[in-house]
Amino acid sequence: TYPAGTDAGPAVPNGDWVLYQGAWEHLANYGLSYNWSIRAMVGADFELDASISSVSPNGYVIEGEQTITGDLTNNGNSVINSLDVHYQIGEGDIFTESLTDLNLASGESLSFEHADTWNAALGNYTLTAWISNINGGDDDFEANNSVTRNIIVAMGSTTRYPLYEQFTSS
Repeated sequence: TYPAGTDAGPAVPNGDWVLYQGAWEHLANYGLSYNWSIRAMVGADFELDASISSVSPNGYVIEGEQTITGDLTNNGNSVINSLDVHYQIGEGDIFTESLTDLNLASGESLSFEHADTWNAALGNYTLTAWISNINGGDDDFEANNSVTRNIIVAMGSTTRYPLYEQFTSS
């Protein structure tokens, strides 16, 4: 209920104020060389808020089948039981997968792997992934519901080997 505590000290200026018997005083006045450590969360309180915090692939990939993965977090107060995960490459088709029977409590995260893979061909692309239909309805805070990544698809890769040279002289 009261998320406050003190550190190991020593007291720093204005780190040790306390309201005692109607007057503000320093803890040091009572022989306590501590600072207050107060933990709080600042922001809106939403009943239903899911976020997509990451998605991959990201950066460079090799052409061929790519699996779209990511992480979801329940930022709201209600348990999340279901949601839809979507992704789109550029202006291409939208792929949707429904995740059900989740039981994702407030503050918990979940990693997902989309069932529909992407057949990546040579070129530069934009991957957009988003979530919707949280518990069959709208999310109370939709600003954190999508992630966009730039992807460059290459023909292949090669192993780099170091070159060692030795010079000798007579």
